[in-house]
Amino acid sequence: MHQRNLGGRAAHGRQAGAFTLIELLVVVSIIALLISILLPSLRQAREQTKSAVCLADLKGLGTASLVYSAGDQNESSMPVHKGVLDSTISPPLRRQIAFYGFGGKSGRGESQGSTFFWGTGEGKGPAHRPLNKFLYKAGFTDYIDNPGPDDINWRNDTNLNLDTYRCPSDNGYQGIHYSDWRDSGLTSYDFWGTSYTTNALWVRYGGGSPCESNSPFMRPMSRVPAPTNTVYYEENVGRWGYLFFPQGTPGQECELRDPWDVGTMRGWHGREWMMNVSFCDGHAGTIKMKGYDNPHLSAYPNSDFETWKCVIIRGQGWQIDTLPSPMVTTDIWCDDGPV
Repeated sequence: MHQRNLGGRAAHGRQAGAFTLIELLVVVSIIALLISILLPSLRQAREQTKSAVCLADLKGLGTASLVYSAGDQNESSMPVHKGVLDSTISPPLRRQIAFYGFGGKSGRGESQGSTFFWGTGEGKGPAHRPLNKFLYKAGFTDYIDNPGPDDINWRNDTNLNLDTYRCPSDNGYQGIHYSDWRDSGLTSYDFWGTSYTTNALWVRYGGGSPCESNSPFMRPMSRVPAPTNTVYYEENVGRWGYLFFPQGTPGQECELRDPWDVGTMRGWHGREWMMNVSFCDGHAGTIKMKGYDNPHLSAYPNSDFETWKCVIIRGQGWQIDTLPSPMVTTDIWCDDGPV
């Protein structure tokens, strides 16, 4: 009699429960297809989470600034770094300090020998940025005159983790002007000490006299006429969005012009023209920075209507300017053009 093979199939047959090569390839293909379908959704969900963190940061900066404004003798809308008023610093650099000196850590951008222009050695460390004391009650040691061995104290100030000032999607330069930032390869947080910037735009050239503000910068909060729409702080990637403006000529309509030929503007969160901002009433949101090319305002910063009418200053639910409120004279001496 022939003996049965009680252990399963014949020796030369298929092993019980095993897959053929074709079946394995089908399973792998299905898994790969599912991954290709799911990955974009996962990336989008992750980016939405990062964007929510940025919005929370911006809201926190706005809230802290409102506290600052309430206690300031001039009711100034936002903190002003003392370097903005320092006449020994060139006006272009003072304007930069207006945008970034409000708060944050020491930045590593623009090296000046053993120091950095945005660092503690140059008076822009965490102890010198005025909003920090409203967000970090423990305070920071002022090491401006105490660099420590091998500048260890100054270097430590550039390595602080001040998450309120750091957007998790801050991946640095986005092809939007400022070659020093581009060439550094640094994030905004590491270059300037913050991922965010103030709305210090639209400060008028005074022709050898104090500048006049048409934005929240150096303006009492009570003189911001539309606080729910007026931009307070924004992701630094969007600071130059208004410069993608239609350039007009007298008697002609505005024509779209890209001043640096870099194409469309994209925020850190991957959406064209979409930037996270906070507003002067303390809330935060996402705006389309592209805006309107000719908002037909009742007043402009000066008589040069043909230029100003073509600058992107307003969009759906947002504005950079504080018009029609009258201009406010600032303590900055304007002798080389507008901020």
